[in-house]
Amino acid sequence: MAIAALLTVSGLANRLIGLIEPNAAATFLRFDEDEEPWSLILVHASNPLPDGFSVETADVGDGHSVDKRIADSLKAMLEVCKRAGYHPFIRSSFRTRDEQQQILNERVALYREAGYSEEEALAAALQWVAPPGTSEHELGLAVGINDEEDDEGMYAWLASNAHQYGFILRYPLDKVDVTGISNEPWHYRYVGKRTAGEIYQTVETLEEYLARTRMKLKSPTPKSRA
Repeated sequence: MAIAALLTVSGLANRLIGLIEPNAAATFLRFDEDEEPWSLILVHASNPLPDGFSVETADVGDGHSVDKRIADSLKAMLEVCKRAGYHPFIRSSFRTRDEQQQILNERVALYREAGYSEEEALAAALQWVAPPGTSEHELGLAVGINDEEDDEGMYAWLASNAHQYGFILRYPLDKVDVTGISNEPWHYRYVGKRTAGEIYQTVETLEEYLARTRMKLKSPTPKSRA
């Protein structure tokens, strides 16, 4: 896509953010490294990553990387999942902001080829791809995990066991009204073992957990929009 088109897509994204914002009534953490745990940073349309955000990553195989602090936990979880009879592989992991922009551009282009107008194509793409700066993948704490043999039983295994390794199912089917993101049974987010265990017991989302525990909650500075 040409540079002019890229700029047009970015501008349209800013105008169409309101179509897919999560529950506006929720309260979210601001980004302040001196005040909040690194594993509980909340990223979405209403709470984008600050400019200049960076993370030290570690390779986890097949061209994928994550925040180095979660690499061992992720590898351990996948190894035990394999022992349980499944064939997990990482489909998505850490992304730079430029990579996130490219993914959005490509999805928009697909809808354009299908006959959508530019605004319609972007609106449709934003249902599945987060604008740069608002994706958990840019944190290095989120991974998309699928089964090489398309065994959907693996998703049930992850949902029941991931908390033991510090991960939570980030976008459950019955919590779309809270997260503002469509059901993604493959998307797992690291929050730490203690928090993951508590969220597993309370059947909450990260948003609900943070609101309930009132962990240094503040209202975010309004900015544009998984």
